[in-house]
Amino acid sequence: MKNIFVSIVLFIICLPCRLDAQQTYKEEAFIRSLLKKENYYSSSDIEELNETTIPDSVSLTSEKGIYTVSHQIIAHEDFNDDGISDYLIFRSSQGTRINGQYIYYIMKNNTDIYRTYTIYAYNLYSSYMVKNPSYNDRRFYLDIGTNTFRNDTIDYNFGSTRLSFVYKDNNLYEESYLSDCIMAKMKDKSIFIPELKKVNRELNIEPYNYTEVALEEYENDTLSIYARMYGCDNLGLHFSVRFELPEKNTIVEFENRKRMALNVLNFLKNNTQYSTLFEKVLDQFEAVSEDYTKTLELKLDDNWYAFISPLDLMITPNPIILIQFDNRVNKNQYNRLDVATRKK
Repeated sequence: MKNIFVSIVLFIICLPCRLDAQQTYKEEAFIRSLLKKENYYSSSDIEELNETTIPDSVSLTSEKGIYTVSHQIIAHEDFNDDGISDYLIFRSSQGTRINGQYIYYIMKNNTDIYRTYTIYAYNLYSSYMVKNPSYNDRRFYLDIGTNTFRNDTIDYNFGSTRLSFVYKDNNLYEESYLSDCIMAKMKDKSIFIPELKKVNRELNIEPYNYTEVALEEYENDTLSIYARMYGCDNLGLHFSVRFELPEKNTIVEFENRKRMALNVLNFLKNNTQYSTLFEKVLDQFEAVSEDYTKTLELKLDDNWYAFISPLDLMITPNPIILIQFDNRVNKNQYNRLDVATRKK
């Protein structure tokens, strides 16, 4: 009965999947390597591995019970023209964990993955899902619609939003993002200045609203910084800063917290493309930091807002500070669905 339910769901959600296709040995080996990694990523125990019929699936046991994960090939071709065939896979989880993703695997060679790009299709809680997929001429098409896995009967009135995904310029893009979003028009999406050395930079796709994400990492002997920029018309800029402290300094007094936060803000002012935003934060920080035991919310101008978390001293000897900037130029893009449908 479990396999019948999974097959029905897969038929509805993944019409273009090659459920009746004859997989090559190389494709079979790749799918099964993905299935065997499922317990590693989820910390679940493998109950059963089905390698005899398409779609290949694996049943796993979690704290909430048994769930089954299937992987099906939608496309297997060279997306980035490097001479190595890549994969577009539909991953479905049914049972005690209901969710689905379409995943692009850009390959380093026939067996090793170079980079992945994920499009979330559905889960139990999201207000919308993507469905009615089709694939043609290197373009992957999906519709945004009501989430049929939810138990409520709310009609979210999605209209007929059609999404079109294409891999180009070393990233996966949804094409309405390229044509309709302010961030897509930005010539420079880097966060740290080019003079700062040892910065890892990557572009990816935001899996829930299908915009672009710039990801950058930097570290030195005293701190490591993970930065990301994302959005359509409204930009988000997020910094997660982790301090490297000797064991003897794991207890950080209040004044030291302020000093450490100021040091970080000044470092980011001097080493990012957003020095003006950090200057505005620094102008206000001293005045409001007496209450630096909770998140500070700062209005920088008519469009930009900043949120600065207090130093998280529960994580020792590596306390964390979070810094978030929000740009609100389009008041109609309030939630993920607004962004995904490029609401104006």
